[in-house]
Amino acid sequence: AHDAPDFLAVVDFDSDSPRYGKILRIVPLPAGVLGTGAVGNEPHHAGLSSDGRTLALGGLLSFLRGQPQVFFFDVTQPRHPKFAGANNPAEASITDEFAPLRNGGFIATFMGGPSGAHPGRVVEYDSRHNVVRTLPTPDDDAQYPFNPHGVSIDEANNLMVTSDYVCPVSTLHVGGGVPHLDGSIRVWNLTKRSIERTIPVGD
Repeated sequence: AHDAPDFLAVVDFDSDSPRYGKILRIVPLPAGVLGTGAVGNEPHHAGLSSDGRTLALGGLLSFLRGQPQVFFFDVTQPRHPKFAGANNPAEASITDEFAPLRNGGFIATFMGGPSGAHPGRVVEYDSRHNVVRTLPTPDDDAQYPFNPHGVSIDEANNLMVTSDYVCPVSTLHVGGGVPHLDGSIRVWNLTKRSIERTIPVGD
């Protein structure tokens, strides 16, 4: 109903536990810290850092309210998560997926740019939840619109892959049209944070 803070739920998935499948704890986004920005974000994908200490959540709808889009929780004690901060990257919107880096940071995909339209962005965070860089818009964006959604990383082989999905603003009623779906895969040189190849997929 968008009148209470979004929350993180801890669920018991120990199949031998008498509380298997039960919610053990609900940890709301703190209204005392975020104000009205704790409500209406609809945290979407979640990513766990490589050291297992930080959980990052992306607010899929935060952009519509001008609120922070990324939320971090300290999950050093997994059954007792603690809110650790929020971030709102200036050049990106419509948060999607998080991929952990060995240094404790993340690579995060955002389907939209500042206005909610393409080109989207890929944002790198360090282990202290700070934005390190916003990765470049590909040169072939005009032909294959860049709306990064999924992301996968293989640091041992210096490889990252992102997949484009949809122009976010085209899915909203205010867009007044048909959703603009995209189908392309980007292959990245992870060390250089540069796109090496675009692979079109279907229409």
